[in-house]
Amino acid sequence: MTDTRQRIDTAVDRLRADGERITKARVALIEILAGSDDHLSAEDIADRMDGGASSTHRATVYRTLESLVKAGIVAHVHLPHGSARYHLVDTARAHLHLLCRECGDIIDAPPDLLDEVRERLGDSAGFRLDPDHVALTGWCRHCMTDVATAD
Repeated sequence: MTDTRQRIDTAVDRLRADGERITKARVALIEILAGSDDHLSAEDIADRMDGGASSTHRATVYRTLESLVKAGIVAHVHLPHGSARYHLVDTARAHLHLLCRECGDIIDAPPDLLDEVRERLGDSAGFRLDPDHVALTGWCRHCMTDVATAD
C-alpha cells in the first residue's frame, strides 16, 4: 500500500471511528492533502478538486476544511500576510512550521523543537505555548546563502 493511500485510509478510518460522515467532498479533500507534500491554501485545494474543474463550489471547500479541522483530521497554519495553509494531521508526520521571509517556502520542523522553550515559559511565566497553528519566520538555508554571497 502506498504512503498516500495509507494516509487517506487512516484519515477516513478516523472519521468513521468518531462517527463523522464520510462525504465525497471530505474524501476528495483528504485525497488532495494526502497526495501533496505542500501546505495548501483553500484556493489551492479548490483548484485541485474535480481535477481543476470548477464544479465544486468554493464555499463547499471552506465548509469541508472547517469540519475536518474541527474533527482533528486536518490542521492549519496561519501565515503573515497570507491565507491559512492546510495539511493532514498525521502523528507520524507531526511537525512545526518554519516560513522563509525571502522565498516564502514552508519548512517542516520536528515537533519537539520548542519543548525546552515550552517548559521554560510554563515555569517562568505561567504560559502554555501552542505553536501548532503559526509559522516561525526567518530565512531558509538557500536564502541565507544568497544573502551572504550578495555582500
